[in-house]
Amino acid sequence: MLMVRRLAIAFLVLFVLVASILLRLSFLSDEETDRGIILVATNFGTETTTHADFVDKLIWNTKLHQKATLKIFLGSYVLLMGRKGFLVKAPPNYYIFIDIYFYYSLNQNEKEALIAHEFGHIVYEYNLIDKLQFKILYKFDPLGKRRNEILTKYQIRADGFSAENTSPAAVISLLNKLYLIDSEDPDHKMRIKSLNRLKQGH
Repeated sequence: MLMVRRLAIAFLVLFVLVASILLRLSFLSDEETDRGIILVATNFGTETTTHADFVDKLIWNTKLHQKATLKIFLGSYVLLMGRKGFLVKAPPNYYIFIDIYFYYSLNQNEKEALIAHEFGHIVYEYNLIDKLQFKILYKFDPLGKRRNEILTKYQIRADGFSAENTSPAAVISLLNKLYLIDSEDPDHKMRIKSLNRLKQGH
């Protein structure tokens, strides 16, 4: 019994050590990737300060570090990167990149909902286990089922943050435009379901 316990402890220590090393490597890789994305996306976009007051309010309300900066860039990011809106972190600097054509398809409430959603990813970062799982599953989960579950979980959290700082209706309206072609996407359905619960006060 004692031997089994010692083996279990040794296995746990080894697992934590290996996980720490893998996580450290993934951070280094992410940092390099993020620097490259920032370099490309800022050079192919234009910074906008239209939402500066709203961004300042978000920073103040979340007590983000006083030296933190959040810059918003508009560009042809669907064409360049296949994405309508995304956040890149380089603390204390954060960048939100929004496809310019998608941006101008939104009304003011939807624009703020999108900005608040991306900001929500600063507030709700991946925890250690989810980050490690995501990195491993990226290589060993060809169907991506578990990866999608992790992604959706954090999308829902960011949606919730956005709804608190705008309104559930604004976020729902944004998502309906975001998933205009893919309205039956499981991710879309789960996010809308969560927002409807917030809208009803649950």
